[in-house]
Amino acid sequence: MPDMMFLTWEATGDRPRVSARPLHVTKLDADDTMWFMVGLDSKKVAQIRTHDDVVLTGQQGSRWIQLAGHAQIVSDRATVTALFTKVHEAWFPDGPADTNVGLISFRPTSAEYWDTSGVAGITYLFNVAKALLTGTEAESPKGTHGETSTM
Repeated sequence: MPDMMFLTWEATGDRPRVSARPLHVTKLDADDTMWFMVGLDSKKVAQIRTHDDVVLTGQQGSRWIQLAGHAQIVSDRATVTALFTKVHEAWFPDGPADTNVGLISFRPTSAEYWDTSGVAGITYLFNVAKALLTGTEAESPKGTHGETSTM
């Protein structure tokens, strides 16, 4: 499973501030729900309990994705135990029985992607070079960017 940058909102007076950290995707369900193993006493969990809108970003080579949606804190021991793996012991040495171990369940409501790999990437670079040489705006090749909502 990939690592994602997981962005939450921190209350800082009149203007909330974004807070980001990398998290490993523990599980991806068929309905696009993503699961992350976390410490229930962590700052990100406190932020989600205050404001459950979150954003995830990821990159693989010349492909990027941004997912927006809602997060939920899950502390159900059976679910934690079912998703706990040996890798998680690096952060939670007492295993899934540790009552501080929990999960974030994230369900995206919108997604946006950028893909400049393959031929599209070559076309994109050509368009950027052309724009720089002619003083015009670069055109993105078809299929290099898209978005959807209400997933």
